[in-house]
Amino acid sequence: MSDPYPRYPNPTIVEVTCEIAFSRRSANPLTSRSLYSVFGDDFPELQPFSGNIQIIFAPPGVMPPPVQAHQQATSGGFRSGNADNNEFVQVTSASFVYQLMGAKYAGWSILKEKVLSNWQKVFDIATPEKIAKIGLRYVNRIPKELEHPRLSSWLATSNELPSSLIESQGHFFARIESSPATGHLKIVTLANQDLAADLPCGAIILDIDRICMESEIGMDELSSKLDQLHSDIWTTFDSARTELLLSRLKAK
Repeated sequence: MSDPYPRYPNPTIVEVTCEIAFSRRSANPLTSRSLYSVFGDDFPELQPFSGNIQIIFAPPGVMPPPVQAHQQATSGGFRSGNADNNEFVQVTSASFVYQLMGAKYAGWSILKEKVLSNWQKVFDIATPEKIAKIGLRYVNRIPKELEHPRLSSWLATSNELPSSLIESQGHFFARIESSPATGHLKIVTLANQDLAADLPCGAIILDIDRICMESEIGMDELSSKLDQLHSDIWTTFDSARTELLLSRLKAK
């Protein structure tokens, strides 16, 4: 499958999450047996979970306000992981989540194919009637360097990132929410990550979350909607990256 987006040797993407919320005609619950029968080969580690799925990034001591539209209440379901513990699926009676964490990003075409192939498995056993929401989230971690400690060395002013933020000389944190279209939401979070053993100069976290909650999302529209969300995420990242960041992305 061809990929119109560049595949960098040294990507900054550390997490990708795709969520598809849906409604069903059937009230019959999904069982661990039925889920394991379709996911067990690729995701053998099965863990039950219950509660609310809400993924929020913030620096220590700072909790941004929750976005009600991006919370998925669950009635219990299952999270399955692969053998390397860096790829997961979560399934409930109302949602499917695919998540890549820690694995090297192989490109949009490969990731989209994984999302769609695993969604097809959910579709076959859950028989959803309607898609209520599609969410796609990319988290980038950009390591800072001793010679380049400032945010402005790595990211530039863009539609989402104002100059006053980019020119920060020390601490920075921003969460920008916008509606690119009716029934759509974009959440861009920018934060500083403290020094760590693998990050001697700290890092910049750029978290881009795109959500489609249109009133009518056809089953046959899923692929094109995912492309739409990803295109916006890519444009947000590419319009903000500097030449220094590009050189590090291309480094081998």
